Amino acid sequence: MKVSTQWFFILLFVVLSGCGGGSGSSPSLVPATSNLVVYPSEAGKFNVSFDYSDQDGDVTDSTVVLYDAAGAEIGSSTAKIPDNAGHTSGTLQGTLDFSDLSAGDYKFEIFIIDSGGRQSNRLSKAFSATGGVGKAVTYQNPSDYLYLGATAIGDLNGDGLNDVVAIQGSNNTGALLVYYQNESGQLNTPIVKNLSINTRGVVIADVNNDGKADLILSGLSKNALVGWLGRVVVFLQDPATGQFLPPQEYSVGSSYVFNLAVADLNGDGRKDIVVMAPDVGVPGSLSIFFQNSAGTFNAEVKYDKVSVKFQGQIHVADMDNDGRNDIVVQSGLKEFAVIRQTAPGVFSATPDIYTVQTSYWSSFDAFALGDVNEDGLIDVVTADPGNNGYLNIFLQNSQGKLDPPTLVQTDVPFGVQIADVTGDGLNDIIYDISGGITVLPQQSNHTFGPSRYYSYPAQSFGGSPVHQALSLGDVTGDGNIDAVLTWSDEGLFVLPYSAQLVAK
Repeated sequence: MKVSTQWFFILLFVVLSGCGGGSGSSPSLVPATSNLVVYPSEAGKFNVSFDYSDQDGDVTDSTVVLYDAAGAEIGSSTAKIPDNAGHTSGTLQGTLDFSDLSAGDYKFEIFIIDSGGRQSNRLSKAFSATGGVGKAVTYQNPSDYLYLGATAIGDLNGDGLNDVVAIQGSNNTGALLVYYQNESGQLNTPIVKNLSINTRGVVIADVNNDGKADLILSGLSKNALVGWLGRVVVFLQDPATGQFLPPQEYSVGSSYVFNLAVADLNGDGRKDIVVMAPDVGVPGSLSIFFQNSAGTFNAEVKYDKVSVKFQGQIHVADMDNDGRNDIVVQSGLKEFAVIRQTAPGVFSATPDIYTVQTSYWSSFDAFALGDVNEDGLIDVVTADPGNNGYLNIFLQNSQGKLDPPTLVQTDVPFGVQIADVTGDGLNDIIYDISGGITVLPQQSNHTFGPSRYYSYPAQSFGGSPVHQALSLGDVTGDGNIDAVLTWSDEGLFVLPYSAQLVAK
């Protein structure tokens, strides 16, 4: 469990109910406390109040001590009580901030101290914490004409802190925004890079196994005068300087390149690239770039046994538990395909096709892979962007196939992710909607809900320009999961981790 001596503070002020020996006076010089009241405040915080009495009116400080579930002291925090000289009784009110706590059970004790160091009796309260996110931080666009889209998270300068990149979602001019995290857990003003491609997809991964995160993008060439426009661009991170090395650019045999995924696709321990590359008049196409021993990528290998949805998504995972990575791609308006790797670098010519149910929308636009029932097998969750749309939860069975979906009704989900946000060891489902994100916590019986909604201060509402705007990862340096997403031309929003508290 992550702990820190800086996880909370206390702000107290005095509301007088008596003074100078009123009815609440203690019969001794030792101060006394009573009537602790605890009620929720904003995310990660409790508002508290309690009564006190002190015969000689010299109470100076209040202290809070935090304990874990086993009763071990985690730490304490002391704050001065302002403007209290001469008051012999009253009510203290304040706020306790436990937003950095990891999921678990806790207890706090609170007491007061007078000028002679005498401590009052201790009041206590047990509570539980689960993971969530708190108040959003806005990073405004450096230009009014940048409509941001997909995001990715990773340490792009080797300082041990995760950074964020964002590509354009519309009005694409090839701008890449890199937000480096600083030591304060904030993101610096973005560095805007003008790329040689109009970007369509972005991934951060260590493609050359040197322990440093690299940047991989797909898009369309801005400079090509003849031939196919499709490109994959790889920026390796220089392990000595943390800077990007000159880009490696690879041609894709299509002029309609979209999202990409990075993973080992032939079992040689090196990461490869697969990109969605459909073209007009072609049933569908994926372009696979296998990495060679020199750390560069061979010419594309085409896969055309399944249709590929324009602007769809693609992910890679072991979908039949055979130890080989498979490809999962949107293959139609309401379907996706699981393309199994049958031998190293060889993919089945007969993919498994699965149908997605929507409420009324003509297509689904996002899906995620992850284990959502804790059986160790990878499942699929799709998002229906219509009003009262459905999450389709496809569970993998013991035969390496997906069972018919369980439908969960939602509220217009754009993108979807799978991660343990609540910190209980069970993967949750997270999706973004207009003006906020929703977390569906996984319960012990592997159902989902009730939902938790967290807003961010968008000034406009409506359809999202992309469906990969949401990313999850630690971008504040505290080791917990934060949510990052873009919205239209309004910039980047970070919803930092914050514990969700329940008093017992």
